Amino acid sequence: MRGVANAVSAAPAPAPAPGFGEALERLAELWPKPRIASGAPGEGERTAADLFSDKEWIEALLAAQMRITPGLDRKAQAAYLASYYATTITTAGAGLIVGCGIVPDLAPEKVWLGIDPARDDLAFQDSSLRFSPSPVAVRGGKAPVDMFRVQIEAHFAPLVQRLHRATALPPHALWRLVGDALGAGLLDAGQKFGAEDEAKRIALDVLKRPGSALSNCQLHFFEVSVPNPGGGLATRTVLARGGCCRLYTAPGGDVCTNCVLRKPGERERLAEDALRRELENRR
Repeated sequence: MRGVANAVSAAPAPAPAPGFGEALERLAELWPKPRIASGAPGEGERTAADLFSDKEWIEALLAAQMRITPGLDRKAQAAYLASYYATTITTAGAGLIVGCGIVPDLAPEKVWLGIDPARDDLAFQDSSLRFSPSPVAVRGGKAPVDMFRVQIEAHFAPLVQRLHRATALPPHALWRLVGDALGAGLLDAGQKFGAEDEAKRIALDVLKRPGSALSNCQLHFFEVSVPNPGGGLATRTVLARGGCCRLYTAPGGDVCTNCVLRKPGERERLAEDALRRELENRR
């Protein structure tokens, strides 16, 4: 859960919305992992609905978080699981809506997953994710944001309830982590597709909607600028998270650099420091 920001880099302007198959190929070039496809399920893949209802699978994934970060308590295990899994789903969803104007069908019974919790080096990004071949919206690069929000809510609602019952981590804390992953995924997609302003607009429309489970008044974006050794200023957009992964509760853990628990101004200073170090390392 560490990490501060997403680097700003030049990227080509978004092309007109391609077909779904072409869009998935395009995403695979930018995000090799998770492995994204559509159509009939592959060997070892199960629907998200099936997996969310499988207590043994959930418990195995919770236990796997201890291999990633030893010493996590049950609530922190749930926080890590929600964050890693949400990153897997939102990486694909954000890339599709920002870069291709497509909203995939995220109904849990229509999303197939290949995730092995027994792996010693479990990494959700190194998993398979298969969508229904029929997305819910393809509209020339301007997919309906409300439809995207509804799909995200529908996909994560059963997982949030399962993790809450298993660990007692409150649903609102889990939803905040889903929102953080979505905000980060949209910012990353916006930077890769040269559509950062549009990506931030989608993020704020989805994550600031009153009455939505995803609504979070504390999540926001901010910019930092530092002198560039090559001249001028280097600027970076940063996500200020609205949730907390509870890393600070683990032995030797700390509050993450862009965590909601950071004091006002502290996240900005840390983000500036990180950008400055990155520029110095490039010299």
